[in-house]
Amino acid sequence: MISRYVDDEMSLSAIAKEAGCALSTVHRRLTLAGVDLREAVTPRGIRTNRVSDEALAKTVRLYEIGFSIEQVGELLHLSPSAVQYRLTKMAGIKKLRGPHGQLFGYHRRLPYNEFTRAARLYEQGLSTIEVGEQLGISSASVIWRLKVAGVPVRSRKEALKLRWAKQLKENAKKLEVVT
Repeated sequence: MISRYVDDEMSLSAIAKEAGCALSTVHRRLTLAGVDLREAVTPRGIRTNRVSDEALAKTVRLYEIGFSIEQVGELLHLSPSAVQYRLTKMAGIKKLRGPHGQLFGYHRRLPYNEFTRAARLYEQGLSTIEVGEQLGISSASVIWRLKVAGVPVRSRKEALKLRWAKQLKENAKKLEVVT
């Protein structure tokens, strides 16, 4: 196979057809033998991680100007995981932003007074989402911190009642302004 590829300059597909095996088998055997494959003859079924410098730079540039991973993927016709791979493994970006601007894999540590602040805001009637937005953490983190602080967390039913009550008050104020 090696002499046919190197000396005779046959293509991988021609060698595969002659040998009666798959193209990927020829590719694998030549690679394992240490043969430098010609650039243009990468077989279709084999994934390569070759991304041009221009494509990588474009991915990084779009991400750095504020596009989310999903938006970069849509613009470049890539999956979000491909964009994430390019940014972390190929460009070396350590912390990625999520769709709402928060960092992936980064958990903001709250000091103890923030635990009490979260509890105070929650007891004033704010939802876990609203408390999380004010403190810069997720609503799941708010719920966990409330449980650690010993604050009873509202059920879904109670949360919905509270939200409807807030909306009714807001609508009543709007009606007073109009009349």
